[in-house]
Amino acid sequence: MQNYPILLIATENYVPFAACLMTSIIYNTNKIVGGGQNKPYCFYILSDFLSKSTQEKLSKLQAKLSIIYPLEITIHLCDDAEFRENNLPKLNENYLCFYRLLFERFLDFSAQKVLYLDVDMIVLWDLREIFAMDLEDKVCGVVLDYKANRLLMPKDESHPPLNLSQGYFNSGLLLIDVQKWRAQEIESQILHSMDSYHFKEHDQSILNYILKDKVKILPLYWNVLVYYFINAKTKEEGGNFNISYTRNQLNNALKNPKIVHYYLDYKPWRDDKIYVDTKGEFLGKYWWDIAQKTPVFTDELMRLKESASQARVFQAALGFLLLKFARFGLYFLLPIQAYWIMKKGLDNQASQEIPRGDYNLSIEIGKEAIKAYNKGKGRLLALPFRILNLQKRFQLAKKRLEGL
Repeated sequence: MQNYPILLIATENYVPFAACLMTSIIYNTNKIVGGGQNKPYCFYILSDFLSKSTQEKLSKLQAKLSIIYPLEITIHLCDDAEFRENNLPKLNENYLCFYRLLFERFLDFSAQKVLYLDVDMIVLWDLREIFAMDLEDKVCGVVLDYKANRLLMPKDESHPPLNLSQGYFNSGLLLIDVQKWRAQEIESQILHSMDSYHFKEHDQSILNYILKDKVKILPLYWNVLVYYFINAKTKEEGGNFNISYTRNQLNNALKNPKIVHYYLDYKPWRDDKIYVDTKGEFLGKYWWDIAQKTPVFTDELMRLKESASQARVFQAALGFLLLKFARFGLYFLLPIQAYWIMKKGLDNQASQEIPRGDYNLSIEIGKEAIKAYNKGKGRLLALPFRILNLQKRFQLAKKRLEGL
């Protein structure tokens, strides 16, 4: 392999976040490696449109980061036609999420592996380690997704409904054996599948459909969804488990994540805290630490900090006040307190910094209280039971994390 190919997808507005991700990769690559291992990264950015000024910024970013570790950034503009003609569902009003399905059109023919990463990630480890993994006879290396019902419904009666729940993976990280992908004509299979099912989870649904039984399951720490830090129950713990990994694998991932994935609405540029990790750090901090170091785009990124720092202040403060009432056993007062605070607001003193050990639970209680207030009296009356259940869940999760 002549380099480490990494595939990214970004709209014009998301290029600064892609720049932050690339910077995290460079800063976490060990520069002192013998045996000629310092091969360059080659970042392939797929987009529908990038202005001339943005392309110039990416060129400058390449020059700045190359001083630290060798890399190349190439831009490829894609056509929506194939996805639009098949009436595939848009994500965020565009088809960009499907572009990764066509990666082989842009990749150097000699490439052995390519790594796809969502740009709402931050890398905390030397990424070359994942390129060294043996995928054996599989087309792709993946990390399993949050367990849920993943049912594909056909567009017509010629195809049966398919349940993909078992082994369903998250498409935010894909380590692809390029030669096997080409030899098995995966792109052709994908294009022929587009009119067969309703792929409600977009490219992720398609990839799970086509690559079923063709993937190698990678360790969870390569793609740690931030929600795992507050809500994860493993398969060995029975009941309604939501993580298809063992408790040891989950604990290792939470304590030593190699890639943190700020998926769905958990974006650090919108909320600079998100949740607190096992080390007592806000998950958003890892992203913001890199944002400050991201060449060319630093000012653009840091302008988002003020609004991000205020994102869930009220929700957290509300939750913490209700938590204090709950700890005194005053559950009967929780609906009244929640209603009163939602009506009157909080003073500055009530919004003071919350102890890190209470932050995650406070955020979740605050979310339940706001939801209860918005849904009316019945939901408010049930709030004490919801808070009690949250307390029990968090206490049990803490014991499991500590191995008790």
